[in-house]
Amino acid sequence: MREVTSAVLLVGVAMLACACSSSDSGGEERDAGTEPDTSGSTPDFQVQPTELYSGYDEEHVFHIPFAAYGAGTDLKATVADTSVASIEPTTFQGDPSDTGKWYMLTVKKAGKTKVTVTSGGKTKEVSVNVVGYDKNRYAAGEARYNSADGSQPPCAECHSKKDGPDHSPYKLAPIPDNQVKLIITTGILDGFPIKDVQQNHRWTPNDEQLAGLVTYLRALPPRGFSGTP
Repeated sequence: MREVTSAVLLVGVAMLACACSSSDSGGEERDAGTEPDTSGSTPDFQVQPTELYSGYDEEHVFHIPFAAYGAGTDLKATVADTSVASIEPTTFQGDPSDTGKWYMLTVKKAGKTKVTVTSGGKTKEVSVNVVGYDKNRYAAGEARYNSADGSQPPCAECHSKKDGPDHSPYKLAPIPDNQVKLIITTGILDGFPIKDVQQNHRWTPNDEQLAGLVTYLRALPPRGFSGTP
């Protein structure tokens, strides 16, 4: 089972990732399977991550993946406020050993909502937090991501390689923006420095670049999913 913690999430140039609605609030619900599950979910039924973070700028697409583990074929996921995000089942191809049943949220606007996930009579909740971004932030982040700044190389030099460290929403989703910024500027992840061959992943972007990098990374296609790079 995949453990999603801040210790494996990498950011910036650092390593940091349903049938119709039945609720009065307009929730959207989709089945993960087509046959009824007579046994229900297993005792270790859980959802990961349980806190999700993303952004919205009216121009770019922001996706947020999460997974249910130990679920039966009666699995359902419902978004409380579908004006904030929509939901679809998806396929994760990044780890053949992963046993999760995955969903992909597509952000529609800034705001907060919850996803209710049920199976075998058990219920789990996922908090969704979407921050509104200025439209100019993405361009600043894209420029710094792909261009060097003095002696500091572009993020793409390492992270855009086919086997480069992943800092897409697959890794980034459980980390709020302020922590993303700290990892970029301090190079400290879970109490330890992130090292590479050039420097200890301690970067000095200006405020515009830093905000832009957070926006750009949030808008990357989540790595390893069907239909995404």
